[in-house]
Amino acid sequence: MVKLVTFDHAQESKQELPCLLCGSTQHRVVKEFGNGVVVGRCIQCGFLYTPRPHPAPSELLAHTDFEALKVLYDPIVQGRVSHFRRRNFLEYLKLIERHSPGKRLLDVGCAHGFFLSLARERGYDVTGIEASPPMTRFAREVLRIPIIEGCLHEIPLGDQPWDVITFTDSLEYLTNPTRDLKRLFQMLRPGGLVFLKVPNGDYFYLRHMLERTLPLRDGGGTAFGPSERVAHYTRPSIQELAKLLGLVVLDTGFPSPIDSPVWFRRTGLWLEMESPLLLGLRDKVVRRTMHLAGILESAFFWRQNHLSQSVYLIGRKPRTS
Repeated sequence: MVKLVTFDHAQESKQELPCLLCGSTQHRVVKEFGNGVVVGRCIQCGFLYTPRPHPAPSELLAHTDFEALKVLYDPIVQGRVSHFRRRNFLEYLKLIERHSPGKRLLDVGCAHGFFLSLARERGYDVTGIEASPPMTRFAREVLRIPIIEGCLHEIPLGDQPWDVITFTDSLEYLTNPTRDLKRLFQMLRPGGLVFLKVPNGDYFYLRHMLERTLPLRDGGGTAFGPSERVAHYTRPSIQELAKLLGLVVLDTGFPSPIDSPVWFRRTGLWLEMESPLLLGLRDKVVRRTMHLAGILESAFFWRQNHLSQSVYLIGRKPRTS
C-alpha cells in the first residue's frame, strides 16, 4: 500500500520533488523538456510525475487583458455559438448526477467559468476557485459566477460545506495533492462527491514513445505538455490517490475526447468556440477511433488504456469517520 506523504511548498521550489504519491526519491527519466522540466516514473510505485518541475509555473496563468477576453468570448456568452467543451462539460455533469447528493458545487481551477455556467443552468449553486486574475474577473463580471481568487493551498475556504467538488483538468498542477485535497475535503459534506477529471498519463506515455520515432501532429501540443503539469495520472494512480484521501470510489472511466478548436492554427487566436463539423474532421475521427480502441484495451487489460486522452474518477466522502 502506498503511504500518505506531505511536502512543504518552500522545499518544492528548491529541490527535485519526491513522488507525489509514495514519497520515493528514486525515478527513471521518461522525458526532458527543453526548459529543463523532467518527467519521470517513480521506481517504487510507478507514478508518472515531474521530479524536476517548471521553474516558474505561474507562466501558465493567462495574461490576456480582461477587455480582450470579453471580446473573444462574447459570441459564447451571447449564445450565438457553443463553447468547444460544452458537450464534454455536459458529460461530466451527467456522470456526477448519477450519484450527486446535492446541488452546492465547487469547481477548482475553473478558468473562465464556462463549466460552472453550464452547471448553474442545471440547477447547481456554483462557486469557483481560480488563480488567474483576468479569468477570475471574466467569470465574476461577465458570467456572474462567485469566484475565490488564488491558489488552492493559500486561500480561505470558508465554513459552508459543499455537496460536490470538481477538478476538470486542474488536479495535475497541484504539487502536493494529498495535503491540498485533504484540507479541501474538510469542507465536503459527509456523503458528498468528488469528481476528478485529468489527462491520461498512459496516453501521453505512448504518445511520447511514438513522437520519438514518428512525425506525429494532432493539434494538441506535445506529449506531457504543457510542462507546468507536475502529475500525469492514470486510472490506477488516480484510484490510489482517492484511497489515500479516504474516498470511497464509486466510478472510474474514460470520458469522450475533447475536440480542440482549429482557430489558433487558422487565425493565431486561441478562441474557445466550437469548430464547425467539417473543420478538423480528420482529428476528430482519429481521436474517436483511438478512444474506442482504448475502451476495448481497458476491457481486456483493466489497468491499461493508452489510447483515450482522459480519465475520470468519482469518489464519495464517507458519511461517518
